[in-house]
Amino acid sequence: MRDIKFRTPTKCQNGHFRWYYYSVSFGEVKTKWGEKHPDCTCPTWDFKEGFQECGPDQQFTGQKDKNGKEIYEGDLLKYAEGSVGVVKYIMTGFYVARDDGCIYLYASASLENNYGVKVIGNIHENPELPEGK
Repeated sequence: MRDIKFRTPTKCQNGHFRWYYYSVSFGEVKTKWGEKHPDCTCPTWDFKEGFQECGPDQQFTGQKDKNGKEIYEGDLLKYAEGSVGVVKYIMTGFYVARDDGCIYLYASASLENNYGVKVIGNIHENPELPEGK
């Protein structure tokens, strides 16, 4: 069974980006911060001070890319043949809407074995990338 994990895009007081991760397991909530932006000089990153959500929570798909990086909703994926897609979620599960018009539903087989995909960014940090609009 896959871990039920989420991430929330956040920005500090100076506008630097950082992910907030949390998971739910057996009623226990575990949280952690992602890496701080290298230019950020804010003294704290907590819920009381300096924390601002800048987008909706995104769920972990249960899959990893060809480099072992976890794939979340909102990630931009590059396929071996060069097309780019964005991971989306609908009530029945995850899918990838690609720039070449193809839509792929997630299956139980891992993506890295089937498609050779690589996470190249996400819709919050990389709006300039294809599908990141």
